[in-house]
Amino acid sequence: LGMGILLAGGGYYAAPAAVRLFFGAAYSEASAEAAGWLFLGLAFIVPNAVLTQLAIATNRERCYAWAACFSALLNISLNFALVPAHGIRGAAWATIMTEAGLGLALYLGMTRRKNFSGPPA
Repeated sequence: LGMGILLAGGGYYAAPAAVRLFFGAAYSEASAEAAGWLFLGLAFIVPNAVLTQLAIATNRERCYAWAACFSALLNISLNFALVPAHGIRGAAWATIMTEAGLGLALYLGMTRRKNFSGPPA
């Protein structure tokens, strides 16, 4: 989480210069703000990668599949709600909230205990 926050903060402040460098000044006005918002999603993307690997390593692929399906539906819903009113900024917000939702779903799924009936006989 700490690494994600560091990357997100650095990317947020570096986004205007990066957009200007890679795409030119014509894109720097509208795209730089959206790129900055999207970099904030790294605060959730990095922990999500760790939780995804944990789910796979512990044979909890079903947990990951449910979390991914939930996140896909969340993303579609948020885009329908936010993009018409807020445009590209709304799409960036939807992406960030989707990553947060995926992280929460993975965290809850991974911390939920499996059924345990006692020590083996």
